[in-house]
Amino acid sequence: MNRLIKDTAYYSIGSFTAKALNFIFLPIYLNYLSPSDYGIVSSMQVFGGILLIFLTFGLERSIYRLIYDYKTETEKRNFLGTISISVFFLALFICSILFIGNSLVGQIFKNISFYPYFAYAICTAFFSCFELVPLIALQVKQRAKLYLKYSLILLVIKVFPVLFFVVYQQEGAVGMLKGGTAGGLLGALIIIPLTLKQINLKFNKKILRDVLIFCLPLVPLVISSWVVNMSDRIFIERLYGTYDVGIYSLGYKIGQLVQFLSVAVLMAYNPYFYKIANLEDQVGSKNKLVKANNYIVLFVLCISFLIAFFSKEIITWFFDNSYLAVIRIIPLIALGGFFMQLVSLQNLSFYQEKKTFQIMTINIVAACFNIVLNYFLILTYGYLGAAWATVITQFLLFLLIYKYAKKYFYIPYNWIQILPIMIIFTLIVILNHIYIPVGFLTSSIKFICVLLVLLYLMYKNKNYLTVYFTNK
Repeated sequence: MNRLIKDTAYYSIGSFTAKALNFIFLPIYLNYLSPSDYGIVSSMQVFGGILLIFLTFGLERSIYRLIYDYKTETEKRNFLGTISISVFFLALFICSILFIGNSLVGQIFKNISFYPYFAYAICTAFFSCFELVPLIALQVKQRAKLYLKYSLILLVIKVFPVLFFVVYQQEGAVGMLKGGTAGGLLGALIIIPLTLKQINLKFNKKILRDVLIFCLPLVPLVISSWVVNMSDRIFIERLYGTYDVGIYSLGYKIGQLVQFLSVAVLMAYNPYFYKIANLEDQVGSKNKLVKANNYIVLFVLCISFLIAFFSKEIITWFFDNSYLAVIRIIPLIALGGFFMQLVSLQNLSFYQEKKTFQIMTINIVAACFNIVLNYFLILTYGYLGAAWATVITQFLLFLLIYKYAKKYFYIPYNWIQILPIMIIFTLIVILNHIYIPVGFLTSSIKFICVLLVLLYLMYKNKNYLTVYFTNK
């Protein structure tokens, strides 16, 4: 357990630093980007997200589970080498096809041309592929300190090109995308030597076959996840334009802090989960994981509450008044982020039993439901409808995943403890948005009250926290 705590600390530093810097720089970027410019950038990030899925076919995701099937270091290096070689040539082939068929690609968004916008997004996605295998390999080997080192290096070398082209050159949306491509290239040059230290440059057909059997069902899963989380921008852009995309994307980005601040815990927990789950004593394994699961849920719930509760302050203090409408979006996205973290936890039950096909089926159902919701709610309510479509879909996805996870390596939740806290937090957020204005005094009172609540929760759970942090 001490190892889990230590790794979580390293991942927390890396994750928090990266997201904190992105959040700090966001108001700076928005001083040089109009809402329409930011809408273009956000649209290209959406395109890059779906493109990355096809560039790798999710081969890198197999590392989390399949590396434990290889016992010797040579076998593991051959496994990682096969994935690295496959990802490189697959990404190179697909990017080439996209440039050849650029006229069709440019039709995805109605108001955004292929050159230069799509071109930069494609190049950035291609360079991102180089980071996947080595960084995931560091995670599963529980080398969190080295992971943190490279994460911070990549962060620094990616930030400066964007600042240069956006702030110094003042090139707007083009500059931000150009900076992303330049940073991606520099990052690839940094990460290649690390990759070569972890792999054998050998291609093994049998390894690739095993990886594909595991991963191919995950491709529709990841695409479905992209549909739920990203496709609403396409609807907004085509129905309303890039300005509305920019407004919605800011609210979504802030609401997604739930996932960004929670990811460090989950990154450390994934290898810990598989390590414990693969012990011979299955009953003992589940008992260890039950408590960890429940406290991770409470942690994520607190993060979701804090972001929703202080959304007024975030927008009022850091952004222009033209973005005040974003306040209505943030609590919904934060709530949806909470459900998505529960889904991520529950997915581990399926992965442990290698039941990726079942996850794929559930996510496809949720994605289809989301497309229908997006069309009708966005058509009627604009970007606020997109936020409602997101949280409704993510809640439905959690219900389905939770129901079917009971058939596999199921780790239950303590709903008697979780639900009352969730209801109280929800009521507080609603009252805050209706009645409490933004001001130094009110914000100070809110902060003190939140601090007291969190201290109370820590006191109520002090027995477990003592065990958790001392490993007694």
